[in-house]
Amino acid sequence: MERVKDQSVFYVYALKDPRSNPARPFYIGKGVALGRSRSVIVPSGVVEKAQIALEHLKSAVFETTQANKEGVTNYEVAKCLGLQSDYGGGSKNYLSYSVLGIFMREGKVKRLQNKKHTAAVR
Repeated sequence: MERVKDQSVFYVYALKDPRSNPARPFYIGKGVALGRSRSVIVPSGVVEKAQIALEHLKSAVFETTQANKEGVTNYEVAKCLGLQSDYGGGSKNYLSYSVLGIFMREGKVKRLQNKKHTAAVR
């Protein structure tokens, strides 16, 4: 395990595929720490697992938006993919909305006036 302390600095990271031995990098990126004084323990390999899972999740969400030419709401995506939140508060289904937000930022999905999301590329 590694302890990471947030700082207001840039850093470079490599995402490695834990399925290969030794783990092989598949992405090199740059980030910026948020400047908080809290330390977080990051077990070895968890970042790579999360990034691989995110790619699978993105693929499922994008294929769903492509298949529904009239668009889909965040709720519909969360429900049909089994991603609905069990959180008891007022904020629900942020996981699927976060993925839709990534696609909107990338220009792959657009949000329509009726709050439905549709694939911008087919």
